Amino acid sequence: MEETDYTILSKEEVAKLLHCEENTIEEKARTGQLPAVKIGRTWVFMRETLFHRLFEMSLEPKNPREGGGSVHARNARAIQAAEHAKEDAERMLGRRSASRR
Repeated sequence: MEETDYTILSKEEVAKLLHCEENTIEEKARTGQLPAVKIGRTWVFMRETLFHRLFEMSLEPKNPREGGGSVHARNARAIQAAEHAKEDAERMLGRRSASRR
């Protein structure tokens, strides 16, 4: 059985990892292109979910006209990945709060 990686990355860590600006990461998170959860004013990224989404993005055709999905389909996949990230974060946070009691 494969163990899930619950490592959480900050917006700053993701920007450094992907060699881009923090504003770009925030925009991609806000639009659902990168799976993230906003807790208060802070965006957080589940490492495993982020890497899974990046892998999916690497397999998508660069030009929608090449086939393989419309913009709508890609957005639906991004939303699904974001929902999974949120569920993972809620599950992890629930485990943390339960272990602190």
